[in-house]
Amino acid sequence: MTPKAICPKCEIMYSGWSLEHKAQYCERCGTELEVKLEGDMEATPDKSVAVINIAPADDLSVRILREEITKLSNYATFRAITCDADLTPATEDLALIAWMKWALKKKQDEYVKPIKAHLDKVQSVFKDLLACLDDIDKTNREKIAAYRAEQLRRLGT
Repeated sequence: MTPKAICPKCEIMYSGWSLEHKAQYCERCGTELEVKLEGDMEATPDKSVAVINIAPADDLSVRILREEITKLSNYATFRAITCDADLTPATEDLALIAWMKWALKKKQDEYVKPIKAHLDKVQSVFKDLLACLDDIDKTNREKIAAYRAEQLRRLGT
């Protein structure tokens, strides 16, 4: 494995770079370069980046389900049930509708669950940081109030 230098800010990789090079800073931004072994860069993906699907309307299976829903809507709108024989296709459509609801909910979960999982992680980080700031705010306010109370006490005596 050969060492590679990469700028953590610009993400420029310096090929042909070796440990003997004197320039250890990015030519573009001046940030100190990180040295990594070439194999390490492929083995350790950036965990701060997530790839999520956000366009269910473009998903082939969703488009197919949408077409079937349109057909079912037309059938239901224009269906007339005048005899027992007319019940069979209507009943079959109810079974198909139930299956399609299940399929759509499953597909929805494929899109929503990863988003929620990442959202929960992101919100947790900010919640913790905001709670810490609230504690710091409270501490400072208490110290300011204590100082002012002491000043008033000194003036009053």
